Amino acid sequence: MRRSLPCARTVGLIGLLVVSSLSACTRLQASGFCQKEAQCLDEEEDVTLEPDSVNVCVAEFESQIAELRANEEPECQNLAQAILDLSACRASLDCNDFFDPDDIDDKCGDQQDALDDAIDDVDGAECSPQES
Repeated sequence: MRRSLPCARTVGLIGLLVVSSLSACTRLQASGFCQKEAQCLDEEEDVTLEPDSVNVCVAEFESQIAELRANEEPECQNLAQAILDLSACRASLDCNDFFDPDDIDDKCGDQQDALDDAIDDVDGAECSPQES
Protein backbone atom coordinates (compact mmCIF):
# COMPACT_ATOMS: atom_id res chain seq x y z
CA MET A 1 0.00 0.00 0.00
CA ARG A 2 1.36 3.34 -1.01
CA ARG A 3 0.84 6.27 1.32
CA SER A 4 1.43 9.92 0.64
CA LEU A 5 3.16 12.08 3.16
CA PRO A 6 0.72 14.06 5.31
CA CYS A 7 2.88 17.17 4.94
CA ALA A 8 2.92 16.92 1.15
CA ARG A 9 -0.84 16.40 1.10
CA THR A 10 -1.32 19.42 3.39
CA VAL A 11 0.96 21.60 1.27
CA GLY A 12 -0.97 20.49 -1.83
CA LEU A 13 -4.29 21.37 -0.18
CA ILE A 14 -2.97 24.74 0.95
CA GLY A 15 -1.74 25.44 -2.58
CA LEU A 16 -5.14 24.47 -3.99
CA LEU A 17 -6.88 26.74 -1.48
CA VAL A 18 -4.58 29.64 -2.32
CA VAL A 19 -5.20 29.18 -6.06
CA SER A 20 -8.95 28.86 -5.43
CA SER A 21 -8.92 32.00 -3.30
CA LEU A 22 -7.00 33.92 -5.97
CA SER A 23 -9.43 32.71 -8.63
CA ALA A 24 -12.45 33.69 -6.53
CA CYS A 25 -10.90 37.09 -5.81
CA THR A 26 -10.13 37.64 -9.48
CA ARG A 27 -13.67 36.59 -10.43
CA LEU A 28 -15.17 39.06 -7.96
CA GLN A 29 -12.98 41.89 -9.20
CA ALA A 30 -13.63 41.00 -12.84
CA SER A 31 -17.34 40.78 -12.21
CA GLY A 32 -17.43 44.11 -10.36
CA PHE A 33 -15.47 45.88 -13.07
CA CYS A 34 -17.47 44.35 -15.93
CA GLN A 35 -20.80 45.04 -14.27
CA LYS A 36 -19.83 48.67 -13.71
CA GLU A 37 -18.61 48.99 -17.29
CA ALA A 38 -21.89 47.52 -18.56
CA GLN A 39 -23.89 49.84 -16.31
CA CYS A 40 -22.00 52.86 -17.58
CA LEU A 41 -22.21 51.77 -21.21
CA ASP A 42 -25.93 51.12 -20.77
CA GLU A 43 -26.37 54.76 -19.71
CA GLU A 44 -24.88 55.91 -23.02
CA GLU A 45 -27.47 56.79 -25.67
CA ASP A 46 -25.90 55.04 -28.65
CA VAL A 47 -24.84 51.81 -26.93
CA THR A 48 -26.79 48.57 -26.92
CA LEU A 49 -25.27 45.69 -25.01
CA GLU A 50 -25.73 42.01 -25.73
CA PRO A 51 -27.29 40.03 -22.86
CA ASP A 52 -24.06 38.07 -22.40
CA SER A 53 -21.72 41.08 -22.50
CA VAL A 54 -20.87 40.99 -18.78
CA ASN A 55 -20.11 37.25 -18.92
CA VAL A 56 -17.87 37.74 -21.96
CA CYS A 57 -16.08 40.64 -20.26
CA VAL A 58 -15.50 38.56 -17.11
CA ALA A 59 -14.15 35.63 -19.15
CA GLU A 60 -11.74 37.88 -21.08
CA PHE A 61 -10.63 39.67 -17.90
CA GLU A 62 -10.02 36.42 -16.01
CA SER A 63 -8.15 34.97 -18.97
CA GLN A 64 -5.81 37.96 -19.14
CA ILE A 65 -5.06 37.77 -15.41
CA ALA A 66 -4.61 33.98 -15.52
CA GLU A 67 -2.15 34.29 -18.40
CA LEU A 68 -0.10 36.84 -16.49
CA ARG A 69 -0.17 34.81 -13.27
CA ALA A 70 0.91 31.67 -15.13
CA ASN A 71 4.25 33.33 -15.88
CA GLU A 72 7.05 32.87 -13.37
CA GLU A 73 8.50 36.34 -13.81
CA PRO A 74 7.68 38.69 -10.92
CA GLU A 75 7.07 41.48 -13.43
CA CYS A 76 4.13 39.49 -14.82
CA GLN A 77 2.72 38.94 -11.33
CA ASN A 78 3.07 42.66 -10.62
CA LEU A 79 1.33 43.54 -13.88
CA ALA A 80 -1.60 41.24 -13.04
CA GLN A 81 -1.94 42.86 -9.61
CA ALA A 82 -1.72 46.37 -11.05
CA ILE A 83 -4.52 45.57 -13.52
CA LEU A 84 -6.66 44.21 -10.69
CA ASP A 85 -5.98 47.25 -8.50
CA LEU A 86 -6.84 49.77 -11.22
CA SER A 87 -9.94 47.82 -12.20
CA ALA A 88 -11.14 47.75 -8.59
CA CYS A 89 -10.64 51.49 -8.32
CA ARG A 90 -12.45 52.16 -11.59
CA ALA A 91 -15.34 49.92 -10.51
CA SER A 92 -15.84 52.24 -7.53
CA LEU A 93 -16.22 55.33 -9.74
CA ASP A 94 -19.45 56.94 -10.83
CA CYS A 95 -20.39 56.38 -14.45
CA ASN A 96 -19.64 60.05 -15.16
CA ASP A 97 -16.01 59.33 -14.27
CA PHE A 98 -15.63 55.73 -15.47
CA PHE A 99 -14.48 56.48 -19.04
CA ASP A 100 -12.98 59.94 -18.51
CA PRO A 101 -9.14 59.74 -18.45
CA ASP A 102 -8.86 62.92 -16.36
CA ASP A 103 -11.33 61.67 -13.75
CA ILE A 104 -9.66 58.26 -13.69
CA ASP A 105 -6.32 59.98 -13.15
CA ASP A 106 -7.77 62.18 -10.38
CA LYS A 107 -9.43 59.33 -8.49
CA CYS A 108 -7.27 56.32 -9.42
CA GLY A 109 -3.99 58.06 -10.12
CA ASP A 110 -1.89 55.88 -7.81
CA GLN A 111 -3.28 52.71 -9.38
CA GLN A 112 -2.80 54.10 -12.89
CA ASP A 113 0.81 55.04 -12.07
CA ALA A 114 1.42 51.54 -10.68
CA LEU A 115 -0.01 50.02 -13.86
CA ASP A 116 2.12 52.27 -16.06
CA ASP A 117 5.21 51.28 -14.04
CA ALA A 118 4.31 47.58 -14.27
CA ILE A 119 3.88 47.85 -18.04
CA ASP A 120 7.29 49.55 -18.29
CA ASP A 121 8.85 46.84 -16.11
CA VAL A 122 7.54 44.05 -18.35
CA ASP A 123 9.76 45.32 -21.16
CA GLY A 124 8.00 44.07 -24.24
CA ALA A 125 6.79 40.50 -24.48
CA GLU A 126 8.22 38.93 -21.31
CA CYS A 127 4.75 37.90 -20.19
CA SER A 128 3.63 36.34 -23.44
CA PRO A 129 3.57 32.56 -24.03
CA GLN A 130 6.39 32.92 -26.60
CA GLU A 131 9.30 34.65 -24.98
CA SER A 132 12.05 35.94 -27.20
